[in-house]
Amino acid sequence: MRNYATKIVFTLALRKIAANKSESVVLAGKSTLNRLEHCPETVVNQADSRYHRISHDRTGIERLLVELFLESYCKSPQSIVLDLDVTDDSVHGSQEQGFFNTYYGGVCYAPLYIFCGHHLLVAKLRPSNVDPAGGALEELQRVVGLIRERWQHTHILIRGDSAYSRDQIMSWCEDQKGVDYVFGMATNSQLRMRASDVIAKAKADYEQRLTPITCLMEELFNPNEDLTVVGDLIPEALWYRSLSYKTQNSWSCAPMRSD
Repeated sequence: MRNYATKIVFTLALRKIAANKSESVVLAGKSTLNRLEHCPETVVNQADSRYHRISHDRTGIERLLVELFLESYCKSPQSIVLDLDVTDDSVHGSQEQGFFNTYYGGVCYAPLYIFCGHHLLVAKLRPSNVDPAGGALEELQRVVGLIRERWQHTHILIRGDSAYSRDQIMSWCEDQKGVDYVFGMATNSQLRMRASDVIAKAKADYEQRLTPITCLMEELFNPNEDLTVVGDLIPEALWYRSLSYKTQNSWSCAPMRSD
């Protein structure tokens, strides 16, 4: 039924609906349509193959995303923020390179994205069994290089979560003029120990602000009522702690980190 519906759509688009419904209309099948774009990799001279009809310029497409971003500015900005991120693209079938990912809880791809505000600069499709930071450095080098062709003096801040706090990425950023970075870091026992005084102060501050609200709610409501939602009424507070931290083997220097 689906194939018949597809055929009807194509015949309408090509204006090849027969006057007599009993008459057959010859249209390209899915195999022929597929060959318009995809030439078998086993063919040596793909450009000369009869299967090769439509090709794409991968480098041009990747460059276009950055050029559209650059052209959206009348003049070069003083600073920009490039955000690195990865997300899941669910797979519903037996697509090649689709793997089960425990973090996302399903079979998917794990494309790499680089954004600047609402502008998409990079969308790199990847299987979900790769390193989350896989290809990130190469894409950063490419994107920053294209930006520097037009904006030599714009300050660039590169931002990402703990997946990107890798020595190669940070070392490259430190070697670039006008480029800084802010990466998250997964917690561990050493960091918790060094930030224990700040963590204790944050807990004490939270309890101090929570107590009067809890007492008020207990007076207004039945003691048997569930008052766990009271915590949602407390405004969030951020506590910071700067310290020097170095990994045993994976980092080449001791970067500063704030808690």
